[in-house]
Amino acid sequence: MTNPQPARSAGAPAPGPDIFAGSGEMRGLMRVFDWAKTPLGPAETWSPTLRAMTQMLLANCFPMLLWWGPDFYQLYNDAWSPVLGDRPPHAGLGRPFRECRPEIFHILGPLARKPFEGGPPTWIEDILLEVNRFGFQEEAHFTMGYSPVPDDTAPKGIGGVLATVHEITRKVVGDRRVSALRDLSAQSFEPKTAEEACGMAAAVLSRYPRDISFALIYLTESNGRYARLAGRTGMDGHEALGPEVVEILGDAQKSWPFSTVLEQKTLSVVDDLGGRFGRVPGGPWSDPPHTAVMLPIRATMGNLPAGFLIAGISPRLRFDDSYRGFLELLSAQISTSIAHARAYEEERRHAEALNEPDLADAGVSLTLSRLRREAEMQVRESEERFRALVAASSDVIYRMNADWSEMQQLRGRDFIPDTREPSRTWLEKYILPEDQARVMAAIQEAVRTKTPFQLEHRVVRVDGSPGWTLSRAVPLLNDDGELLEWLGSASDVTIRRENEQSRLRLASIVDSADDAIISKDLNGIVQSWNEGAVRMFGYSPEEMTGESILRLIPEDLQFEEDEILCKLRSGERIDHYETRRRKKNGETIEVSITVSPIRDETGRVTGASKIARDISDRRRVERLLIQSEKLAATGRMAAAIAHEINNPLESLMNLIYLARQSDSQSTVAGYLRTAEEELERVSHIARQTLGYYRDTGLPTELYLHDLIGNVLTVYNSRIVGAGIAVETQLNDFQKILASKGELLQVFSNIVANSIDAMGQGGTLSVTARKVLGSSGDGMQVVLRDTGTGIPAESLPKIFEPFFTTKGNLGTGIGLWVAKQLIEKRGGRISVTSSTEKGRSGTMTAIFLPFASPQAHAGPAQDEEISRQ
Repeated sequence: MTNPQPARSAGAPAPGPDIFAGSGEMRGLMRVFDWAKTPLGPAETWSPTLRAMTQMLLANCFPMLLWWGPDFYQLYNDAWSPVLGDRPPHAGLGRPFRECRPEIFHILGPLARKPFEGGPPTWIEDILLEVNRFGFQEEAHFTMGYSPVPDDTAPKGIGGVLATVHEITRKVVGDRRVSALRDLSAQSFEPKTAEEACGMAAAVLSRYPRDISFALIYLTESNGRYARLAGRTGMDGHEALGPEVVEILGDAQKSWPFSTVLEQKTLSVVDDLGGRFGRVPGGPWSDPPHTAVMLPIRATMGNLPAGFLIAGISPRLRFDDSYRGFLELLSAQISTSIAHARAYEEERRHAEALNEPDLADAGVSLTLSRLRREAEMQVRESEERFRALVAASSDVIYRMNADWSEMQQLRGRDFIPDTREPSRTWLEKYILPEDQARVMAAIQEAVRTKTPFQLEHRVVRVDGSPGWTLSRAVPLLNDDGELLEWLGSASDVTIRRENEQSRLRLASIVDSADDAIISKDLNGIVQSWNEGAVRMFGYSPEEMTGESILRLIPEDLQFEEDEILCKLRSGERIDHYETRRRKKNGETIEVSITVSPIRDETGRVTGASKIARDISDRRRVERLLIQSEKLAATGRMAAAIAHEINNPLESLMNLIYLARQSDSQSTVAGYLRTAEEELERVSHIARQTLGYYRDTGLPTELYLHDLIGNVLTVYNSRIVGAGIAVETQLNDFQKILASKGELLQVFSNIVANSIDAMGQGGTLSVTARKVLGSSGDGMQVVLRDTGTGIPAESLPKIFEPFFTTKGNLGTGIGLWVAKQLIEKRGGRISVTSSTEKGRSGTMTAIFLPFASPQAHAGPAQDEEISRQ
């Protein structure tokens, strides 16, 4: 059946479904957010379109932002909140976009205003924005679209704009850096001198000022004492930053840390460029870089570096591991280019030693020709080996040239796309952007050391999805030890990596959980035992693994395990089942357990995972609170009963006095008849309330109208004294199974609250009717008053223990206890209220099932109910 929905208070807006219901950070933040303080108003007053769009927004996994009204008040989902950066997730909630992002409103405002004012939707593939998300102006790239949201209640028929946002900063920056590395690699064999190699490298870097604000490339002199400037870019009149010649171990330390980089042979970060140099090149942004990095350019032989690379860091990007890896790869690529140029120079000098310029040129040509013939012979031999390897292997097979700048052939084995023609774009085609720097670093190291390459990394599979591969490649060398090419194979390890990551995540969650997480087979034998189980039950994993779970179950409850295993074998799940379990020291604790079936790859149930939570403290506090409220309710009812009985007793005493004073037999008889009526009234009140005090707490069959009548009788004097009219429509012709004392406590609490809320008079209406549905049949009782109402900000808290709106007059546990008692019997209780002047009031709806509580309580719960 449909869950019974509470009716509205007079004049209150239709509540509808809770648009913020469900899990998720933004749902929780929106639930407690004070919308009444924003121009949007309380969520209950929102238009159907705004409510529907909010629900759609929160249910979507794609980053979405809703701007509502002409001032673009913001609502967004969990997927979008990371765009806020280090601001808290609620920072932009319910605020105008102009206030949240003043630095980019002039760009995005017109794009959103166009569809809001009736124009077509807007869409931009890559928009560059400078946003302040982490304490500095950051370069950020987004793909975004703006669509109008029609709303008939809006002045112009459009309520707001829905923005779908996808941040692509990492991809754009990663692609840009790969392009820079590719451009460097493409010209690495062209220069004929080391100076020319540095100049060409600087020219390439000049095309990427967003990553390299400026660059200085120094070559180390052969004596290792001096370094000469051989390439620069982005200086723009700031040549003082890069002197032509520096003494590596001398005064150069006042400018750049040459000696530190030389000694440590690693990257060095130089901060506060303005303080160090005074004037710094501006670069492509409005403010100059404040940080630079200095790296050694490694040499292929000897201990001295071939030179040094100084690169200005973008003030719009964070200097993270990715940025660091990019600069190290730049340095490695420049190193390769310098090494090739110096090898060419060495060959030429050898020929020029003959003092014959023509012979020198001829010597170079002959040497290159010889090398070419030898390389061709090696290639033919390697092709034969390669074909044999391809035929014998089931892995991906590939060939790379000596420096990996070109993939010569690839057979993908339906794992990654084949490449039969040489390709210089293999890196961006096959390797995910996030892994490209790591792959290139491993390749450069393998090339430098001429040792096999091996790395696990992600690749793009045939269907375009990411996968994992274990790639291995061995170098082929000629007799002189020169690299000719690489032969490689790659295995598909996607499933293994995914399984490993899943197991690691699961193991981390299981080990860090406070709850006991246990797995067992279908015979109840424990298979795994986490740290939470050790803390909860006192047994170590060695003591419990391989033992029966019955060791934890008290003897009087061991029948539960048979029931649990029976349900598991049929594939059922058991949720939040409350019972008792036994610790190693013999102590019994109360637990809430959830048991789920474990299935193998064929879907067959092979065991179960069990989560147990110790609820002993919670239940102990609940029992104390319930007992306290019972005593309080008893006291309130006793006072009300005393008041009700006192009135007829006073009348009775007056009648006796008058009878004594009268001499007329007929007058005395009249007094006695009236006294008899007053005594009958006292007797009726006593009979009505006696059942409450004799109630054992065990469920019995009863009519709700009898219970409600008892409560209204007890509070009759307060009702009349407050000038409250009572209207009842109790159409309950079928008994329910419940505890009379518990329900008297529940209805007494609600009626007393209504009387307190109507101090100046009003109407209390009580209705009861039968409701039917697929989830169970039962009775629905609705109590409405026309009192002052409950403020909207207090409504979500009224069922919390110790929360009260009555100040010092209330304990704050009445409604909490009522909710516990109703839900313990499988029922539901809800409250709606309005404080609007002239339409104020509160409505409480209670649903009680006809079904036996056995359908809702665990085997041990009725015992617990009777104890309470």
